[in-house]
Amino acid sequence: MSGLGIPGVSDPARAQGDPAWEQYPAPPSGDLYAVGMTPGGQGWAGGAYGSMLQFDGSSWNPASLEKDFAIMGISMADNSTGWAVSHLGHILRSSGSSWQVVGQPVTSWLSAIDMLSPSEGWAVGQSGVILHYSGGNWQSVGSPTTGWLKAIDMVASDDGWAVGQGTILHWDGVAWREVERLGAGEMLRGLDMISATDGWAVGWNGLMMHYDGNAWTSVDSGTGVHLHAVSMVDSDS
Repeated sequence: MSGLGIPGVSDPARAQGDPAWEQYPAPPSGDLYAVGMTPGGQGWAGGAYGSMLQFDGSSWNPASLEKDFAIMGISMADNSTGWAVSHLGHILRSSGSSWQVVGQPVTSWLSAIDMLSPSEGWAVGQSGVILHYSGGNWQSVGSPTTGWLKAIDMVASDDGWAVGQGTILHWDGVAWREVERLGAGEMLRGLDMISATDGWAVGWNGLMMHYDGNAWTSVDSGTGVHLHAVSMVDSDS
């Protein structure tokens, strides 16, 4: 991977004020699987063999963990506190420029993590694993599926969504429930909730679904390639 794309300065050939993607050179780090940005414009990217890159607002700098596991998900709880998960079930935490392993509540693959605050968050992974962080501890929570969960996005403490292998789950503050069962071969990989009544999920073979506050419906993505992630700025883009 030669660089990371970040929304940047508009190309002169584009209409004035129209955003463009700017490529930032990234130090050699192997495959990168996750990125987490702060509201202040800083962030981290992680990947194979504990590779970590820190973005200081102008450039990406290496901060490798040199571990024998891959970083699969990163979530920044605030401008200084970050959390990450690995493919071997590790939970990592950063409170500045370094990361430490703070636990390994499971030994299976953790795919994604989403922190509501420095003191509350969720992680999901292989075999339907769902973990909840509260009161300073990560605890396993009952899951309605044994399928691989690939993404999670929490709207609030009592409202969250998770997607993965043939399923869409919803958290109502009491329990996780399956609200949509897809075909056995269908896999959702990315999820972004704009609000409690508006969200998008994407996956294999161009699979794309939209939530309108009442139900999830399939949307034509116009492609048959695998879609791994989605991030919405607002309801229109």
